[in-house]
Amino acid sequence: MCIWFLGSALQKSEDRVVIDKDTGEELVINRSNHSLFFIPMRLWAFPLLAGAVLVLGKTALGI
Repeated sequence: MCIWFLGSALQKSEDRVVIDKDTGEELVINRSNHSLFFIPMRLWAFPLLAGAVLVLGKTALGI
């Protein structure tokens, strides 16, 4: 479940607005987009938890 908390904390990062000196254009840097294979970081907790339960179940049953 550490992944859930880490992903949630990373998602709370605020956007940053910077101004390009050459053009005077404002650019928004989105720092809250943390994903792996287009899946948000915090949602990876569920497949990893299911995999851990599967491995522990197989180990307990001796399969």
